Amino acid sequence: MSSNSLHPIGVKAHGHFIIADITKKIIAVSENLLPNGIDVNHVIGSELEAFLQHRFSSLHELSSLLSDPSKISPSGRTFVIKDNITAYYLHVHKTAEQLFIWIEEKVSEIIFSSEMNDFTTVDTDTQSSIWCQLLENIQHITESDNVLVAQIFEDRTSRIIATTDKEFAYLEKLFAKSFISQELYEFFLKNELMYIPNMQRRQQIIFCQEAVQTIPLEYLPLPQQPRFSNLTAAKSTFTIPIVINKSLWGIVVCLHRSTRQIDYQKRMLCQLLVQNASIRHDEILQKKGIEFDKIIKETKKEFDDHVTDGRSLNYCLVQHIERISKLAKADGVAIYHYGVIRKYGSTPSNIQINQTIDLIKQLDKKIFKDNNFRLKRKHLFTAPLPIAGVAALKVANDQEHVILWFRNESKTALMEICESLNGDNQVKSKWGFHLKETEIVDTAPFWDEEDLSFIRSLDKMITKTVLLAAKEEAIINQMLITTNNELEMITYTLSHDLKNPLSVAKLSTQLLLRKPDISREVQNECISNIQAGLESMESLINKTVAFMRSKHTPIKKEQIAIHPMIIKLFEDSKRINNNLHCKLEVSELIPIYGEKSTLKQIFFNIIDNSVKFSGGEAPVIRISSDQQDETVVYRITDNGIGIPSDELSMVKNAFYKGKNASAYAGAGIGLTLVNQLVKMLGGSLVIESALNEGTSVTINFPIK
Repeated sequence: MSSNSLHPIGVKAHGHFIIADITKKIIAVSENLLPNGIDVNHVIGSELEAFLQHRFSSLHELSSLLSDPSKISPSGRTFVIKDNITAYYLHVHKTAEQLFIWIEEKVSEIIFSSEMNDFTTVDTDTQSSIWCQLLENIQHITESDNVLVAQIFEDRTSRIIATTDKEFAYLEKLFAKSFISQELYEFFLKNELMYIPNMQRRQQIIFCQEAVQTIPLEYLPLPQQPRFSNLTAAKSTFTIPIVINKSLWGIVVCLHRSTRQIDYQKRMLCQLLVQNASIRHDEILQKKGIEFDKIIKETKKEFDDHVTDGRSLNYCLVQHIERISKLAKADGVAIYHYGVIRKYGSTPSNIQINQTIDLIKQLDKKIFKDNNFRLKRKHLFTAPLPIAGVAALKVANDQEHVILWFRNESKTALMEICESLNGDNQVKSKWGFHLKETEIVDTAPFWDEEDLSFIRSLDKMITKTVLLAAKEEAIINQMLITTNNELEMITYTLSHDLKNPLSVAKLSTQLLLRKPDISREVQNECISNIQAGLESMESLINKTVAFMRSKHTPIKKEQIAIHPMIIKLFEDSKRINNNLHCKLEVSELIPIYGEKSTLKQIFFNIIDNSVKFSGGEAPVIRISSDQQDETVVYRITDNGIGIPSDELSMVKNAFYKGKNASAYAGAGIGLTLVNQLVKMLGGSLVIESALNEGTSVTINFPIK
């Protein structure tokens, strides 16, 4: 075989590598496994077992396994083999087409259970203590000069959060993306660990035939030059990924100031310890979630009580706005509900909140978070944003009901590892790298798992509350159906049961009128019949009223934006009354604490009257609002036909129509209904008018 047909590929430096085809013919071998003076071409194509038997002993387990490769599991098998002097680990695994064998020298004996007792048990309830105890245990096993944990954030910046060297210069420093590049991130996410016993020799060559398929990831060298290791003058490193919930949460890095071999078994033990710490970390987060759930459960009881009392979900959220802010460790919070915004703490302006809502609506996410919100999007706002980070939750997945959390700017120094250059010759310094420190602005602290745990718990509680409200709404709808059926029954009962006493009273009255000279006995009988009939009708009416009152369902009140409603109602009224040249002038309208459909009925009836009775040359309706102490006051004025002063006291009576309104359509019940609905909301109605000068309607709504 010509050497030109072989392909050299870089693999990690420690260990020996062999790849064989399914017939157990060698198709690739690493350079450090070649016998002295033997050409690689003599090894490629030779029998795998014959080659290994020439070098090693104690291969009976491997031979038995290779006799039926189908017995090799996907994760492979590991054996201990020997040559004349040294013991080795041999690991074999297979794909559909090839066998992969890795061989590494055994450099220490097994760890006994007595030694395991020296480890500190990771049973703490704090996340920081978990990592500190883990590092102590790993340092005990690997005898490293320093062991550290670097947490990797969502934007791939990293922070060293724990180390065994208390004087380590980079503790709590925030590193740029270059510390963990995207390529390195994906490498660690797929691989289990990276071990480099000698930083000066990070890879070796494996000679391959063209037939070799993809080299397994665990064979490959580090995809990025180890800048941090060089910066710290480490001669040997051992890195273990921390994977939590299928994401690369961070890495554990062992640093040695001299070249150091760590036995395979010890590396596996360290990996197990990291996995155990990861599980413990996740358990603490879940415990935090349970604690939040408990807090939320207590809050939910208050929510449910409010809902039962007729309060809306948004009202309940607003009542707990301070707690919602503090539990998410936010500097401020805003609750947006169909145009109405309630705020607490440090927040942007209402205009900026509306812009933020529009941006979030474009994202198909129920929960949104970005600690770099201002950094990425400040160019979209005309005025400077007072906050830097934003998190959001769509309440019950409703685009028009959103909770926004805000965090203020937190200036920090970002460390970037750069190549060192020396003068114009661009020569690297001793270690080849230096740190560049940059101040970062327009960013906020990260929204971590603990913060998200609270937001998720809140979301779960809201979902349950919405389901409860939906059930109650279904019950109310059923009650309405039942009530309508009962009303039909009442209508029939009244029309039927009132006929008899009315007939008796009518006949008795007619008899008294037509025959005034009848006897005293007959007169008394007639009067008695009339009285009995009246008492019967009174009893029937009283029972009906008592029944209807018992079926009353309370109104659910919340903050309602009025401006969008007014515009639509006015346009509808213009079309209905064919008064298309009527104009509307609206000042700033304060949201009203009420129920949407009830407020719509109130304003429609008043606006409809104003449009209907303003048929002059330049009809105009003016609507304004202001707050006076504990009351929101609305004024609706027109320049229509007005109401005679002697009739003002009667316009709230059912079916009453003024003398100058007889030519207009309507039954005269609109203002009666408005008056009743305003009272139901706890407000009051005042009507002022002058004939041919127009009418002014003032409505006072309570702010709560």
